[in-house]
Amino acid sequence: MIALLVLSGIASAKTRSWISPGPALPHIVLTDHDGNPVAFDRLVAGRVVAVNFFFTQCSSVCPAQTAILRQTKELIEKEASADRKPLFISISVDPRIDTPTRIRQYAERFDLALGETHDWVMLTGAPEATSTLIAAFDETAGPTPGDHSGSIWIGSQSAGRWARIPTSSAEASSPAALASILREAAR
Repeated sequence: MIALLVLSGIASAKTRSWISPGPALPHIVLTDHDGNPVAFDRLVAGRVVAVNFFFTQCSSVCPAQTAILRQTKELIEKEASADRKPLFISISVDPRIDTPTRIRQYAERFDLALGETHDWVMLTGAPEATSTLIAAFDETAGPTPGDHSGSIWIGSQSAGRWARIPTSSAEASSPAALASILREAAR
């Protein structure tokens, strides 16, 4: 009887399928919301990150996803120590339009404080650099910015542990679920 209870508890426990080692992130230099160059591989080194792809003129998935990620960040901030907070990274799929100024204006719509010290960075860059990074995350991007897949990637490059959360999944619309995955990635 006890063995059956233990087995049923194990079967009902939610387990995450982690992608290991995760995306092979190239040394790509992008531009942050303040116009400063940022080496992406250095940015993610040693931290748990939540990475998403967006564009500032989006009127459907991107604003909703940004709002959910903001709520996720607020949940995490209530419980994480200063040295264990994940870094949220949003990367533009429309670098020709999304200048640092436009990115800052987009962030203001969501009352986001940007910068590594605020644990959220928004990036743009040369089209070749952003395309290389989009490909490294195995994201799809069509001829128009709205053709991107919109997945959220959560993981740790140093731990070689990543999860891809598709936009269509229940987890992608739940700040609590995303916070739980971020906590699990930090273990």
